[in-house]
Amino acid sequence: MARWVECTNLTNLQIDGNKIAGRIPPELGKLSQLRVLNLHSNELTGKIPDELGNLGELLSLNLSNNHLAGDIPISLGNLTKLNYLDLSKNTLSGSIPDELANCENLLSLNLSNNNLSGVIPPELGNLFAIQILLHLSHNSLAGSIPSNLAKLTKLENLNLSHNNFSGAIPAALTSLLSITSIDLSYNELTGAVPSGRLFQQAPGNAFIGNPGLCGNVTGLSPCGTSSKKVLVGVSVSVCLSLLLAILIAVILVLWRRKKLFNKEEEIKRLKEHEKFEQIIWERLGKFTFSDIAKATNDFGEEYCIGIGGFGRVYKNVLASGQIVAVKKLNAPECSNIQAINRQSFENEIHVLTEVRHRNVIKLHGFCSMRGCIYLVYEFVERGSLAKVLYGGIGAAELDWGTRVKIVTRSPTCIIIACRLSSIGT
Repeated sequence: MARWVECTNLTNLQIDGNKIAGRIPPELGKLSQLRVLNLHSNELTGKIPDELGNLGELLSLNLSNNHLAGDIPISLGNLTKLNYLDLSKNTLSGSIPDELANCENLLSLNLSNNNLSGVIPPELGNLFAIQILLHLSHNSLAGSIPSNLAKLTKLENLNLSHNNFSGAIPAALTSLLSITSIDLSYNELTGAVPSGRLFQQAPGNAFIGNPGLCGNVTGLSPCGTSSKKVLVGVSVSVCLSLLLAILIAVILVLWRRKKLFNKEEEIKRLKEHEKFEQIIWERLGKFTFSDIAKATNDFGEEYCIGIGGFGRVYKNVLASGQIVAVKKLNAPECSNIQAINRQSFENEIHVLTEVRHRNVIKLHGFCSMRGCIYLVYEFVERGSLAKVLYGGIGAAELDWGTRVKIVTRSPTCIIIACRLSSIGT
């Protein structure tokens, strides 16, 4: 194709319908006398050369049905004498240049079947001479249809189908009395189709593929029916949302009630546990666990007066001067006591704290603290019972005859002693 560049007086170059491949030579822009350039239906690739904008005498430019890519050169806006521009059926991308509006003598503009995007430049409404065709279909153009297109009063064929145009059809387009064919199908247009001969006499397939359109046009639902459908759809959606909200509210209420019930049960359980762990000291409550812990320096070794299989015994001189002996049960024993029926254990302690007998060491009470049981007894100066029974001087004083008399005369004491033994061992 490059050899044609040498023909500087060439006015008509038509080599369409061949299998010419490669790029369009930029040198074609030097053919200053060229009136017609027709390269359609070849295998041309690459971009459209900016140099074609230098063909000031060009009347017809047809590059359709090739494999051209890239943007439409804004230099084509310099072709002020151009009547026919056809760039359809390529892979051109980008937006439609505003500069095309400078081609004031255009009669036909075909940019269909490309990958163009963006909006229709409102400036295209200034192509007052355009008459035969404005074809922008099968692209990715979006936005609204410019009402400025209503200035194209000579236009006969308008095709904006298969794009992404949205919004309403401009009512101003009803002034296009010269149009014989219009196609706005397969977009995202909404609202009512304007009244007027142009739209009312258009075939039904001119508006299909726009679910939001309505009107007295073949293939569309009347606007009243459409509104009712929308209203019913909205009502159903609102009702379903309301039911869902009610259901969620009921679930939340039930969940909160259950949570509150569980919390109350936990509080009740804790109170029962706290009740068991409280100290039971006589009826007058003369001292507390903290008093005992303080008096023994938190059960220090210096206050321990006895160690046995059940645990340890501490001598405790309270702030009031009262002396008591405190049995601290070992951990295994504590676990065993914790495992028995607490109410029964508590009742047993209450009974024993009420006992008044000169031969029975008084049990002041007990407490469950820090995971262990503490038994508080009256302090006996002469040591443990084992020393009295089996020791030297004590054993001599409490001979076997005396022991028998104690057993035979005080059976109740034996029972009470057994109870104390079961608690303390």
